[in-house]
Amino acid sequence: MRTEAFDPVTHLRTLLHEVWNDRAVGTIEKYYAEDVKVEAASGRRLRTTDELRTEVLERLGAFPDLAVTIEEMITVEDGDGYRSSIAYSATGTHNGPSKYGAASGSDSDYSRLLPPNAVTGGGVRR
Repeated sequence: MRTEAFDPVTHLRTLLHEVWNDRAVGTIEKYYAEDVKVEAASGRRLRTTDELRTEVLERLGAFPDLAVTIEEMITVEDGDGYRSSIAYSATGTHNGPSKYGAASGSDSDYSRLLPPNAVTGGGVRR
């Protein structure tokens, strides 16, 4: 349910910074609805905060110095909440093991546009 005190831009910026840059993976439930639906950069379709946490931990394990920067964000009101789309970049070094193989020491830089997501005072739903 939307409240006047809820600011989706601050919510999303803080979420991305805390989870990815501060490595505060334990805060995922604070920002995401339990029945979240996420398509991860790996192509996996995630349906719970537990699956999302696993994906984040795997990515941070493979790229321990990963840094995420929001390049642009568009947010509009939509019924009881908001829709938001985020363009971001991420940089890191493959210094940890991953499901794709042993650490390579290679630098990785990528940009991605997150598909529109639904955000309410109850958290990111998709």
